[in-house]
Amino acid sequence: MAAPVISTDPVEVRAYASTAETELGNISTALSNLVDDCVNVAFWGENGVSFKTKTSAAAAEMSDSIWRAMHKFITTVNDANKAIARTLGGDVSIDDVPKPTVKTPAIPNNKSGQGLEPGAMDALQETVNQRREQISTAAQAHQTALTSKTPNWQGNQKETAIGACRAFTTAVTSAVEKGFSEINTYISDQNMATKTADG
Repeated sequence: MAAPVISTDPVEVRAYASTAETELGNISTALSNLVDDCVNVAFWGENGVSFKTKTSAAAAEMSDSIWRAMHKFITTVNDANKAIARTLGGDVSIDDVPKPTVKTPAIPNNKSGQGLEPGAMDALQETVNQRREQISTAAQAHQTALTSKTPNWQGNQKETAIGACRAFTTAVTSAVEKGFSEINTYISDQNMATKTADG
């Protein structure tokens, strides 16, 4: 029986790397925007500051978890590609994605009184769910690209890269489930409390 083929194709790997950088960048952008969405909701006063602090902190924690998984994946897949490419030629790597700028910002209580604009929580929940879909879609598109764009990268190092990619997608899914569940709970609780108080 013939031995398994061990091969790499720099053109294919470069095409995958381009897609990876795009999709991982899309995840990073969605996470950054999520914090802004939480901070900018039209809810002011002491309770508004508390709400924004909790939701943006949950978003920042989720972002940090996803970025750590992303960085680990990029390191693993680059090492896998370099190991075989050093032997066969054509080393190509994925550029690391900068850590999203999603540190929980200072939230000023810059309006007098307490207030929440009608429909603000419903609008925020819709936007938050859109961010969730953006992150999940990008993670899945990235995983698909690794196999669909590199058919001629074959061997154990390719399998290592695929395993790392699946682990990354699983880590994203887990962080998304935890983070968005927490954020949506804060939104739902505030929405219910406001509607109940207002009769």
